[in-house]
Amino acid sequence: MKRIANISFIFLFSAFLASVLLITVWHGREKNYSSIENRSLEKAPTLTGESLRDGSWFSDWEAYLLDRAAGRDQLIRQDTLLRMNLLRQPVVNQVVVAENVLLPYYPFGNWDSVNIERSVADVADQFQALQAHIADHGGQFFYVGVPAQVGYYADSYPAYLEHGRDFFPALESAWAQALSDRSIPYVDMTAVYAQMGHPSGYYFTTDHHHTIRGALLTYQMLMDEISLRTGLTLPILREEDLTFVTLSNPMLGSRNRMLYGLYPTDEHLTYAEATVAIPFRRFDNGVEVAPSLFSLPPTSEEPTGYSVFMGGDIGETIIQTDRPELPNVLLVGESYTNAVETLLYASFNETRSLDLRFYGEQSLQDYINDYQPDVVILMRDEAHFIDYDTDALFR
Repeated sequence: MKRIANISFIFLFSAFLASVLLITVWHGREKNYSSIENRSLEKAPTLTGESLRDGSWFSDWEAYLLDRAAGRDQLIRQDTLLRMNLLRQPVVNQVVVAENVLLPYYPFGNWDSVNIERSVADVADQFQALQAHIADHGGQFFYVGVPAQVGYYADSYPAYLEHGRDFFPALESAWAQALSDRSIPYVDMTAVYAQMGHPSGYYFTTDHHHTIRGALLTYQMLMDEISLRTGLTLPILREEDLTFVTLSNPMLGSRNRMLYGLYPTDEHLTYAEATVAIPFRRFDNGVEVAPSLFSLPPTSEEPTGYSVFMGGDIGETIIQTDRPELPNVLLVGESYTNAVETLLYASFNETRSLDLRFYGEQSLQDYINDYQPDVVILMRDEAHFIDYDTDALFR
């Protein structure tokens, strides 16, 4: 009887492990990204002679299965709840739970202040070459630098946590000087916000982006600079030209998403529409889509976030307003451009936007050759001034 019991236990335990494995593989086969953890999940490894010899094929399978383990999200959610509400930890899931704001956590030693000037010079040289290329095709180049959320709310970090308090100011100063030395027009929103005293309402507290107020100020500062530098008379949206709409939906920002939405907040998303409509056609990645600037949730109960603006990150978006008396513009950047795009189109005949993380058809240099825009804008947040993929510019 004891032998039968042992065999039964082994059989049942093996069946349990096999079922968990099968459920993991079945439910996780099409899951490639974790919106909660804001990262790509491990991919199924490819068997090669080398990976078999060094054992990496087996360890890669382990990482793949762990990322897709049945019930993994539920377990992490309960762990997050425990660490936030019972243990009161200041850092949970790489998010700093500060007073009234969620911020990114950076471990000590993550900052290399020594090589800032050299790194800045190398990247700025690339942009100087880009500026010359744009000028050769009849356009003018503008660089827009916006604060990262980590910089905007730097004073909200607990004093004992690292957050680049020395790194970012040194980087911003070196970057502004490098662009000035190369005569690259620079819209320095970090300096603008510093002069304003970092008022509330311009950056989300539970998401890492600027709000529509921050995007509007950035757009207006940029347009004023373009008008000054080019002499062009361009229509510029002011606050009185806009209708602001605040969604009643619960806001699930990128930081709170990493906490499974467990951080209590009364934050809501606001967008702005031109009061006098400007007809346009829109193309995403070469395909015409509905002429809309906002991806609104279907119900008022569904959580929403920054992807309301332009429907999130898209490789190439083209907005045509059929006003040939106005110039054409090309905006290059990442997610910070999304909210600005909902305003920028109003000032130009045709607005093209590229996110080079998702657009790989050709280099930016070749794109400019084909399109020959009158104005080219590159927008980056301060956390990415010097880690730009310059190969995407000139490959």
